[in-house]
Amino acid sequence: MKPFADGDFIKECLLAVVDSVCPEQRSAFESVSLSSCIVRCLIEDMSDNVHDSFKTRSSNFVAFSLALDESTDTKDMAQLAVFICSVTADLQVCEEFLQLVPLRGTTTGQDICNAVLQCVDQHSLDLSCFMCVTTDGAPTMVGEKKGAASLLVRHCEAAGYAQPINMMHCTIHQESLTHYPYHESIPENCCIRERNESASDRGENLLRWSYYPGVSVEREKVRGIRTRE
Repeated sequence: MKPFADGDFIKECLLAVVDSVCPEQRSAFESVSLSSCIVRCLIEDMSDNVHDSFKTRSSNFVAFSLALDESTDTKDMAQLAVFICSVTADLQVCEEFLQLVPLRGTTTGQDICNAVLQCVDQHSLDLSCFMCVTTDGAPTMVGEKKGAASLLVRHCEAAGYAQPINMMHCTIHQESLTHYPYHESIPENCCIRERNESASDRGENLLRWSYYPGVSVEREKVRGIRTRE
């Protein structure tokens, strides 16, 4: 299907409804153009309106945090999704999908950092109100020296912003790590944690594991959690 080609189909459905509800108005609806060019222009107008509305509200933000998620689309183009959670002086909370930024070429921590800073500039956000950045656990995101989150924090420090900026690991990404099935092929240098949760929480046992290279195998019981390292 070609982009923005839904207009013709929607117009056919609209005319079918008009024939049943108000057939005398059919000529008025037939004159409405929903070509791909018109649909594209309407989408651009709505996008500009949403962008201008957000810029107006962003001037009242006293604090905001960003959530970053880098992935690839169906054509293997790297895309950076940027989300924002902000609060105003009268405690009005705003959660928005800020922008989808294409990452052409490499996807290093510096590339992601530059994309985020460009997004912040386009939406007129004040970095003095930047309080937290949430990412997944990929090295390009959380690396101590070249990770995007660390580079963002150092950029703010170099720009003279003294507020503490927290770096968080996305809860959804952490939760996804709990659903790996256990089998014997997991290497011995893999830390495995098994926790029994009550039926009211999940009704099943969850297996939590992550790699710790070079850690010897031993067993211990701590607060009901069985750990093999």
